Amino acid sequence: MAQSTPPVILVGKNPIHLKHGVDMTPLTRLRTEDGVYQSVGVEYYSQGATEENDFSKQGNR
Repeated sequence: MAQSTPPVILVGKNPIHLKHGVDMTPLTRLRTEDGVYQSVGVEYYSQGATEENDFSKQGNR
């Protein structure tokens, strides 16, 4: 069966091969001067990934 679109490869220091064309980009307006993602962003997304309900343990919802 022929593929309708070629596989997606995110290039960079460590290229990532996506099996599908879906990717979720950061949803914040965080900007960095040196192009390196800051630890506050990592904390933000890890909190969102671990919450299993609408009520946050941190009380910010």
